[in-house]
Amino acid sequence: MVELDDSYLRGGDQLVYYWYATDAGGGSSSAPIGLTSTPASVAAAEAATNGLFEMTCLPAIDWAAEYLARIATDPHGDLDPTAEEIAGSPQRNCILYYQHTTSNRRGGTVNRTSFMRTLDVLGYGGDYDVFDVQGYGNSNNQLASRATIEQCTGYQLLIEDDGRSNLTPNIPDGGNSDNEKVRQATFYRNWLDAGSSSDAGRATLWILGESTAAEFPTNALFATYCGMGSVTQSQGSTLNPDVVGSASLLFAPSSCIASFANDRFTLNGGCPTIRNYDGFTATGTAIATHHYQNGATQGPVAILMNARPATNANTILMGFAWSDIRDASCVPPDCPAPIVPPARLLMSKILACALTPDCRESHDPTTVPGDDEVDVPAVSALHPNVPNPFNPTTTIAFDLSRTGYVRLEVFNVAGRRVRTLIDAEVVAGRNHRVIWNALDAAGRRAASGVYLVRLAAPDLTAVRRAVLLE
Repeated sequence: MVELDDSYLRGGDQLVYYWYATDAGGGSSSAPIGLTSTPASVAAAEAATNGLFEMTCLPAIDWAAEYLARIATDPHGDLDPTAEEIAGSPQRNCILYYQHTTSNRRGGTVNRTSFMRTLDVLGYGGDYDVFDVQGYGNSNNQLASRATIEQCTGYQLLIEDDGRSNLTPNIPDGGNSDNEKVRQATFYRNWLDAGSSSDAGRATLWILGESTAAEFPTNALFATYCGMGSVTQSQGSTLNPDVVGSASLLFAPSSCIASFANDRFTLNGGCPTIRNYDGFTATGTAIATHHYQNGATQGPVAILMNARPATNANTILMGFAWSDIRDASCVPPDCPAPIVPPARLLMSKILACALTPDCRESHDPTTVPGDDEVDVPAVSALHPNVPNPFNPTTTIAFDLSRTGYVRLEVFNVAGRRVRTLIDAEVVAGRNHRVIWNALDAAGRRAASGVYLVRLAAPDLTAVRRAVLLE
């Protein structure tokens, strides 16, 4: 057991730790499990346990070099920064991720949540701060019980990920002196109200997870700030509903428009247990950007967004867990072929408008060892389809140098459109692949002959010849 002098800890410092005990009979136990003796190093302990417990001082700060030099040469190192050193020590990250999906989460890439993995794949690995909930109930472990509004004013985006958590209350409103005494909902409202006057100059609150909004639906955070008229725990009348986008949001204050009109994906809502997704109605200025859908039947709102220009603030309310997102259940020609995982595409649209350009990151797969990512090419390109000639299917591959709207179409030699394979925003990357099964837009078999495959991308328009044989 060690008692630490926390005056030595500064923003960005991280403490990793484990528990290890032995008894008089030579037996031993550890938490996390995996240690059979005292490890020789931190790396050895992490290798044996697949990750240690960790504590990070937030927000992370890139301390001025002169301040770090003074600490290194001082016999004790317990030095406060000067005003000049503080001015030269910017906050490192623009995103604070409140993780409430995994209790006692340990460090390391293997222990990331699904939301963290998507962030990392999009290039944000190491570029966001994480607040982990350790314990719950009457421990009242909430962001509002550990931080002040002032400490969070440097963040442009604050995400609360409740996942499929049953450890309620997710966002307590102070209504119970035992396990709900923390006024987390009030904390979020005050943080949003300070958006235009904060260090970041803006504030976007993204709340996602099952049952969160249904817990305290009349709280002003949901009813006013998020623009939620009502909430029901509904899955759109099916266990595994589709989520279909149909609208755009003009984010404040950047006047950035995020279009979700072509979004479509499916939720895994029935295994191992049936979900209770939150379904909303919109009120005031809120925009219903996505609905649950069962076949052709539209259900309640699945994602609700609201811009508040007066305070440079935005809210995003999502009624399901990030880990439940799957590719769309439909196939072309009923909906576009999935070019990139829908979770990645949805997140990239939100981050592009919630963050200022200096806070945005681009794809950098080298920051996430082991993820099945490819690098971003310098230029876009349409590759020859393979095989060619073909019967009955051929694969069309292309590279995209930057994220943007893409149309991939097949025309006959007379110039008539036969099939639209892609009509959607596509994330930048190399070797995107689409299979054409020689069917036209009506699902009929195309005649043998020569066809033209046309790619229209943000920085390229290209055509390739494809030959269909009998």
